[in-house]
Order: sequence, then C-alpha cells, then structure tokens
Amino acid sequence: MTGQGPMEPHLDAALVSAYVDGRAGSADAAKVEAHLVECADCRREVIEVRRLLSADTRRWRWSAAAALAAAAVLLLVVGLPGRPHAPAGSSIRSGHTESLAPAMLAPVDGATLRARVARFEWHSVSGAAAYRLTLTDERGDLVWTTESTDTSAAPPPTIRLSNGRTYYWSVDVLLRDGRSATTGFHGFQVVP
Repeated sequence: MTGQGPMEPHLDAALVSAYVDGRAGSADAAKVEAHLVECADCRREVIEVRRLLSADTRRWRWSAAAALAAAAVLLLVVGLPGRPHAPAGSSIRSGHTESLAPAMLAPVDGATLRARVARFEWHSVSGAAAYRLTLTDERGDLVWTTESTDTSAAPPPTIRLSNGRTYYWSVDVLLRDGRSATTGFHGFQVVP
C-alpha cells in the first residue's frame, strides 16, 4: 500500500491485484479494506478491476489479468495530479476465496428495478458466520453497507435509490474459520 504518507495515499497495483484475485494475505487484505472504507478513488479502481475480470473470468486466469488491469487503472488514478485523498480508516478482513462466494439471487446483474427501494438476496454458504453487503453508486461511492447472518437484506427507508442511476452490490461471506469470500460487484439500474 502506498497510502502511508501524505504524498502517496493510494493502493499500489500489486496489492490491488492480490486483493481482487484472493492472493493477499490477511494483513494485506485488512490494509486494503481499511483503505477502501475511506478512499473513493481506490474503491472505484477495485470495482473496475473486478468488472474487467468478471468479463474474462472464464477465459483468463486471475493473476495476469488482475495485475494488468490494476496497473492500468492505478496509472489513471494516481497519475492525475490535484485529486483529493482521504485518510485510511479501519476494517478487518482475511484472505478471500472465490469458490466460497455465495451466489447472488436478486437483483441479478444487469437488472432493471422499477422501485427506488431494493431487496437483495443471495444463497447461503456452509460455514458462514456472517455476510456483509455493500452497495455503491456508478462512481464507486459507498451508498450503504450492512452485516447480517441472514441471506437477504433491504436498505433502511432513509436510503432511497435515484431513478436513472446504476448501482453495484456485492456480498462478502465471513467464514467461521477466519477466511472470507466475495461475489464481486453486480450492477442494476433503477428506472421510473
């Protein structure tokens, strides 16, 4: 992570790559999660890398594609001068494994919702201690997050989704043995 000093606040490409494809150790994954809580630029980067990987997952192995995508996105983000940077927050996460990720049920990737309130559902995972749902807007800004032992969740009434906007959601399963897995982000649009 380069976010240790005031002049270098972003995650480096190798760490983003390791985090996205599940190779990051628990300490590095925790650093990434802590940074993502506070840094919208890096959240957008991770979302873009995951999007790029999800399109080619069936044809390419994660390591090479993640490293190249993370490096390209990082050059765009870090290479732009004058962008505001937020300090790192705190969050804990162990390494994740894609094969343990829950299957997302609703809304499906690419869905169009006619309601400004969404309900999210996913399959349970054996050995799960809890699930963490994250909802972001198309810029990668955090809209809402919650942790639950249930396999469905709905934002509180104070969270209203805007018509004409695209949102992305993901579910992380937190396993009893300390590991975690993520679904990656899936998008949906809200229409009037």
